[in-house]
Amino acid sequence: MTSGELARLLEKDIHNGKYKSGKQLPVEASLADMHGVSVTMVREALAQLVGKGLVKKFQGIGTFVI
Repeated sequence: MTSGELARLLEKDIHNGKYKSGKQLPVEASLADMHGVSVTMVREALAQLVGKGLVKKFQGIGTFVI
């Protein structure tokens, strides 16, 4: 799986309501374990979602769906 594929999967989960607006996504390590990828790949995927305006990252707090 590439970071782009992971980003599309997470985007689909957001649009399908698995991760709701205003709610925090699982931590990066948990997302990595759930999808069988590295934390680095999760960070790259989340960066793509930030770029699309779907999520916002807060240092030391987590990543939230917008």
